[in-house]
Amino acid sequence: MADRVGQLHTELAELIARHEPTLTDTERVDLLHVEQHGGWRPGAGPT
Repeated sequence: MADRVGQLHTELAELIARHEPTLTDTERVDLLHVEQHGGWRPGAGPT
């Protein structure tokens, strides 16, 4: 299970890195909210 969680975090970080340049301001705010309140940021495991 932990391996799958790590894999999902890696895939999500890759997707964000690939699509970040095309995000709208609203999407950037939403992503920031997830990072601040969801205990996740690209390259990090859950807290």
